[in-house]
Amino acid sequence: MPIEKCIITYDSWKVYVEKHISHPDHETIIMVNGALSTTAAFKNTVKNLSSRFNIILFDLPFIGESLPYNTLDRVITKHDEVNILLHLIDTFEPDHILSISWGGLSSMLALSNKPRQIKKAVIASFSAHLNDKMRDYIEQARYYIHSKEFESAAELLNNEVGKFLPPLLKHINLKHISSMSEFAFQQVNFHIDQVLTLKEENYIEIFRGINAEILFLNGENDEYTTSDDIKKMEKYIKSCKFSTIPEAGHFLDLENRKAAKQVAERIISFFA
Repeated sequence: MPIEKCIITYDSWKVYVEKHISHPDHETIIMVNGALSTTAAFKNTVKNLSSRFNIILFDLPFIGESLPYNTLDRVITKHDEVNILLHLIDTFEPDHILSISWGGLSSMLALSNKPRQIKKAVIASFSAHLNDKMRDYIEQARYYIHSKEFESAAELLNNEVGKFLPPLLKHINLKHISSMSEFAFQQVNFHIDQVLTLKEENYIEIFRGINAEILFLNGENDEYTTSDDIKKMEKYIKSCKFSTIPEAGHFLDLENRKAAKQVAERIISFFA
């Protein structure tokens, strides 16, 4: 499948974008990653969806392929993330959004702006409600990052939210996170501080403005964004559905082939 690569400018930021083109007539999904992830993390997802959709991937300015193009003299706020996503939606006009983990917050905030192009969204492994397990994990991650114990932060990810990942991916996580720039960790630290102030009630009225159809997807074994936590969203999202993947944790299709197959089937069915 052809891949078109480009750099998109928003404000003073440069954003690396990949367009995976399966067929000009296919609908297009823009994928939104979590805090520490890059376009590479969606490799399996792209493979499983590429026969049915064109796909857009991007790296935020402080990480991945975007990093060399940016002079990082200020942190990127959640407001910046949302505006970057909205700019990419305006530029490439995708039909759908697919987010994983903390990419769900910027995706839902973007959806509250009612981008005219977006019909549906799959929000995977995200809840606006921070349960005790997630809060403990985030606070421990903040401690390691404040202490500049970056390898310990990587091991924490592998032992907690990434506990069901195969050994190879845990090794890749360790290598990727341990080698991130200090500015990237400052950015992650800022992100963590934002997340720890996250209160569900602060977003209720904002999320009520979403008019796209949403499928909330999570893993049966995910203790950090549980089905009960996620289903609280139905109180204020007009049109939403919920689906749980058996024998999967927080990282869903990255964890095993059976989960990958089921995730792809549910995404394809929902976006069809």
